[in-house]
Amino acid sequence: MACDDTYAPKQYFSFFQLTRVHVHVVPTEDGTSVAQHVLARLLDIKHEPDDHLWLVLDTDHCIEGTHLRSFTQTLREARESGVQVALSRPCFELWLLLHHLKRNHVEGLADAKAVTAALKKVPGGYSKIELKKD
Repeated sequence: MACDDTYAPKQYFSFFQLTRVHVHVVPTEDGTSVAQHVLARLLDIKHEPDDHLWLVLDTDHCIEGTHLRSFTQTLREARESGVQVALSRPCFELWLLLHHLKRNHVEGLADAKAVTAALKKVPGGYSKIELKKD
């Protein structure tokens, strides 16, 4: 799975110890979080025939303005390449917040800044670079 984030998804999926499934997260480490670059990183990695490839992207800054065309083109290319796509609206951290709050309490959070602010209020707080398992 390749994502447009450096920290949260890799840490989050490392918490799951699955015996039959190994989740390998390819984070953004070079600052290139544009969808095209994330897909390229995923496709550049050697894969086994039975691997399932996933492109995990936030939509908070990609679905408006000049980014929209290249974003949707990348989604098309991913699907044509057999890559599954998971989109977080507005951002991946919303999934972390849903471990603490019910859906109806997060529906009004329109951007990553609002989601992050809400995460910081949950018990234990929130640090993007050091997630807590509980």
